[in-house]
Amino acid sequence: MAQEREKIFRLIETADNFVKYAAPGREARAEARARKRYLKAQRLAEQSRDDGLVEQVRLRLADLERRSTLAPAERDAGSDDDTITSEPPEHATARMPPGQRIVRGWPVLHEGRIPRFDESTWSFSVDGACADAFALSYSELQDQGPTEMTSDFHCVTGWSKLDNHWRGVQTKELLGRAIPSEGATHVLVHAEQGYTANVPLDVLQEDESMLAWGHNGKQLAPKHGWPLRLVVPRLYGWKSVKWVRRFELLTADQRGFWEIRGYHNRADPWLEERYSYQEAEPA
Repeated sequence: MAQEREKIFRLIETADNFVKYAAPGREARAEARARKRYLKAQRLAEQSRDDGLVEQVRLRLADLERRSTLAPAERDAGSDDDTITSEPPEHATARMPPGQRIVRGWPVLHEGRIPRFDESTWSFSVDGACADAFALSYSELQDQGPTEMTSDFHCVTGWSKLDNHWRGVQTKELLGRAIPSEGATHVLVHAEQGYTANVPLDVLQEDESMLAWGHNGKQLAPKHGWPLRLVVPRLYGWKSVKWVRRFELLTADQRGFWEIRGYHNRADPWLEERYSYQEAEPA
């Protein structure tokens, strides 16, 4: 059963990458190729009577239909320079998780449109299982910082971008202000357009986790998450959510957008926790 699940999800993964890395102007062809693989995965999942995988494929087909309505400029595409090298420089070898290669640029991957920013209506909030929920305007949020730090970024699709210099505010400072409840264990990170990701509370309380508005000495580009993105170097890049608007503290774990679609719930790159079929079966 585990081998069959892996086979099915490999089809899903291949289709995902067709869509994520479609060349500009070739999106329709990439989506057609992806649809064929999703449908094959759907047939195999139905034959296996694997309701979880059937649902994951259903969600992806729905995502594909929604994506087809976007204008080309609103889709995921490209990079400043996405050249990938096969071997890391000597000084970086110990910093590379298994299965990763270095990218010189920064590939652009996200779900949905790049949102427009209106500072007069924008806010960031922390609420849920905490004693002191609050909301901040953009200027109030920036007044909480700034702090700067350098960290590496590892994408689940296999590339890593090293030595990113971020400017923003540490998440532990904002969570400390909210005073998490004794039973709080996780944070559901909410972004524009309903996107979510789940992150353990203790990970966001680490020094290196932050909300960033600057990157490598410049304002973060909108395609990379400006006005605000989460940076969680300890986990795969989809947990470093773009266009963040809210932290919801939870007393029980709740899977987010990609976790529901079959990506690993924890996402530790050093353990290669990429996909949900790798998760241990419940006892």
